[in-house]
Amino acid sequence: MDATEYRAPTLLIDGRSVALEVAKNVAEVYQNKEAWFRNEVQKIQIPWEEGHVRINVRRSNLLVDAMEAFESVKKDDMHKIFRFEFQGEPGIDAGGVRFSTARGAK
Repeated sequence: MDATEYRAPTLLIDGRSVALEVAKNVAEVYQNKEAWFRNEVQKIQIPWEEGHVRINVRRSNLLVDAMEAFESVKKDDMHKIFRFEFQGEPGIDAGGVRFSTARGAK
C-alpha cells in the first residue's frame, strides 16, 4: 500500500476523537491543559471503592520497580486509581501514597 493511502484508526472515547480533543488544547496555557487532562481522566476512572491497583516500589530503585509494576498491570485495571507504596516506609496517611485526578490527593 502506498503511504499516502494509509489512514490510521482514530482513537475514540465516547464517540469523540482523542486526537482532535488534544489538538484543541495544545495551544492552551499549562493550567488549562492540566484541567482538561484531569477532567478527561476522571471521566474514565474507576472509583476507588470499585477497585484500585497497589504498586510497591523501593525508593532506591524507583524507576525500574515502577516500570516492572506497570508492565504487570492488566489492561482492564488501567482505569483504576494507583496506590503507591514505598517498601519499608509507612505512608503518612497510613494508607499509602496514591495518584488520583482530585487535587490534593496523596
